[in-house]
Amino acid sequence: MADNGRSAIPYRPMKNALWLAAILIPTFIQPAHAAEASVGVQLNARLCGLIDVAGLVENEMPVEPLYQMIDGRCRSVRPQGEGEYFASAACSGAKLRYKALSLKQFCAEAVDPERFGNGGDTEPGIWFQHPGLRLRIGLEPLKGHYLPYETRAVYKAVETARGLCKLEMRIYARRPGVSGLRPLLMLHGGSWQTHHAGMLGLQAQMAHYTDEGFVVFAPLYRLTGEAEGNPACNHASGEQIVEDAASALAWVRQHAADYGATPASRGVMVAGQSAGGQLAARLAIDHPQSVAAALLMYSPLDFSALLAGLQEANASHRAGEASLSAFIGQDAATAPVDLPVVQANSLPERALGVAGLPPIFLLHGDADTLVPVDQSARLCNALAGEVENGPAADIRIPEGRARRDIVCNEQDKSRLVVIGGADHALDYCLEVAGIPTNCPAGGVEARAAVRDALADARDWLKAVGGDYSKNDAASSTSGERDTPPDQARPKSGGGALFWLMPILAALRRATPDSRDSRAGCSPTLTRRA
Repeated sequence: MADNGRSAIPYRPMKNALWLAAILIPTFIQPAHAAEASVGVQLNARLCGLIDVAGLVENEMPVEPLYQMIDGRCRSVRPQGEGEYFASAACSGAKLRYKALSLKQFCAEAVDPERFGNGGDTEPGIWFQHPGLRLRIGLEPLKGHYLPYETRAVYKAVETARGLCKLEMRIYARRPGVSGLRPLLMLHGGSWQTHHAGMLGLQAQMAHYTDEGFVVFAPLYRLTGEAEGNPACNHASGEQIVEDAASALAWVRQHAADYGATPASRGVMVAGQSAGGQLAARLAIDHPQSVAAALLMYSPLDFSALLAGLQEANASHRAGEASLSAFIGQDAATAPVDLPVVQANSLPERALGVAGLPPIFLLHGDADTLVPVDQSARLCNALAGEVENGPAADIRIPEGRARRDIVCNEQDKSRLVVIGGADHALDYCLEVAGIPTNCPAGGVEARAAVRDALADARDWLKAVGGDYSKNDAASSTSGERDTPPDQARPKSGGGALFWLMPILAALRRATPDSRDSRAGCSPTLTRRA
């Protein structure tokens, strides 16, 4: 049988039933006074606690040292508990505060939909290493890559009808206190309705960016519904979410130097998966002088085309209708295409009239069942000067190949990479004992093509994103160092990852229309004929 990357594990329903029973029984036999939390919260916490037991955490990730004065000498240490440390190997300069974050603490945050990303709980200026950065849910393996450090800040506070919404920025670097880093604003997906799964997806890739000298800024933005998030940050319009992305960009430009990066003359690099890619694209088109380059992965980029396809489908199951309706503020099944919010997000047409657009790298699977690949193809064509015809008018992949590279604009090196047979969220992959059980990229060749494309995208960002001083993120003048990762591109993610599916399902609340949401995905959109 051919490997399609989505084969089932024999007897998995029985295994999952036994596994869930082992979790449920202790939960329901607890005395009523055992905890104040509801049974649902207790269950979610238990499910989350199984992450490590189920082998979902990559434990072979080296850590960059920090420094302390010990016995009169500056020594490199691996931070373990709360304390103050130096970033400098000379134990000079300002000290930084560090706290250990346990799996239990991670789970307490992860299972609380109001607490996750709530800037009201953010304690700025503290660095830690997040267990979510070790989760093996990405197509690219984490083994051998340095575990990033994380800190948080509030980048925006806005008064809404439901209270004060404080939005959190998460900042990731291979080691705090270094300079010459490349600033990258990276926006999560989630149908503009959820945070959890989209942020997990970003975190699963973070080490690959920080290892290559990026400092990554990942903002939490307001959401259209109330499936997740602080109530004060819920029920936002699509354009309010776009405003949050713009506020995040302005904050990064103002504060990048505080985290070791200085924006290039063209500005900050931006990236996003799915709905996050749509927000990143809006930044590139709305603020071209502030954006140095954009990486857009399987993103909904042309709302006019999406509405036309949705309204012409005449199908009983119109996937994506609810999330798109929430973004535009009208029923997508009947909304006019000339609606201002639709036109504002019809980015290929808008790109034609914008001078000085930054270079754009597009990555999409040609079997995407959620966001049609022509969404990326139309923007690629627009970068060449015409939406309907251009270099991506024909995106067919030659026989025997898993990938096609299309140059959208020779002058600025904009390009589109299409992966044959790959579905939405192609950079995710769940494996058990090295056997793929849920890899949207597809078969062996397609998975290898996606891994190479992701590495190429990072190389592309470094090449076109602007001039930065020599990166010293991986350098120390003294002190002990862990062995650096193998620089060869890995071939397999590995890990017992099918356990993550029921865990993630339990950690997420159902959206108003459950058909709209998959982990990290944007609207489920019907492919146009």
